[in-house]
Amino acid sequence: MLDFKKRTDLLKLQILPLNLPSGMDLTLFCDILLKPAGDAGSKQVGQVHAYLSVLRLALTIKYNCDNHLHTREGGEKVRKHIKSITIFITLLMFFTILPSQDAQAAYLGDRVLKQSMQGYDVKQLQQDLTWLGYDTGGTEGIFGPKTLSAVKHFQAQNGLAVDGIVGKQTAAALVRQVSNPGNSANSSRGLLDTARKDLTDLARLIYGEARGESYTGKVAVAAVALNRLKSKIFGSTIQEVIFQPGAFTAVSDGQFYLKPDASAFNAARDALNGWDPTGGALYYWNPVTATSKWVWSRPIITTIGRHVFAK
Repeated sequence: MLDFKKRTDLLKLQILPLNLPSGMDLTLFCDILLKPAGDAGSKQVGQVHAYLSVLRLALTIKYNCDNHLHTREGGEKVRKHIKSITIFITLLMFFTILPSQDAQAAYLGDRVLKQSMQGYDVKQLQQDLTWLGYDTGGTEGIFGPKTLSAVKHFQAQNGLAVDGIVGKQTAAALVRQVSNPGNSANSSRGLLDTARKDLTDLARLIYGEARGESYTGKVAVAAVALNRLKSKIFGSTIQEVIFQPGAFTAVSDGQFYLKPDASAFNAARDALNGWDPTGGALYYWNPVTATSKWVWSRPIITTIGRHVFAK
């Protein structure tokens, strides 16, 4: 067997040409690879150790071959074989352990989710299911067997195709239920979380309906939703107002389910704090794209950006 120093030096020679993970120097990388599996501090370290155990074995063989096979032909043949193993294991490690940027950037509803996938949208899925009382086995962002079971359970209880696949319909139904404070499995969250959901749903509405508008235009969209809530005509909660059939295009075309940015959240807060740049409007529309003739019968109050606001 090779002693620790020789194995470390050998690994450094093999890994030196590679691009290491961000924030990790060569010594730390080798230390993680060579530590016992039982000492792994996280699932990722454990996975690294599992993959690289094979690589260490291959490198050990290479070291022994270099010292005990004295024929040029035999040594070269083994070295080529080991090089292939090293490249394969290294690629496997980086593509399996480190999620792609696309996976990290996706939000719930952006792509179809299936078992074994991972990313930020899977984390959102698990958090939403957990909020509703389903057991996903954790919220680490990896679609495992327990998450699959939770998805199927949710689908069965909501009249959806029970296939364990999270497409547009399942994602929309999930977000819609999470947005309804009455559906929380943990009623002790109380008014604080109700207010948080109101803020989040207003931010989603703003981002879906007016992310290309000025900041005032964004606040105006939220103000309309709040004015509808105050009127008691469109619903008794922000969620009822937003999800009223045909009320907002962003809900119909799915843009409501995009992740809102900081500007949308700030605009939602300003609207909740009382800023109404519309002067009490209950309706708004884009005169270039509007197809309803009825909206033009409403008394127009003002125009902000590309939207006309009316009572």
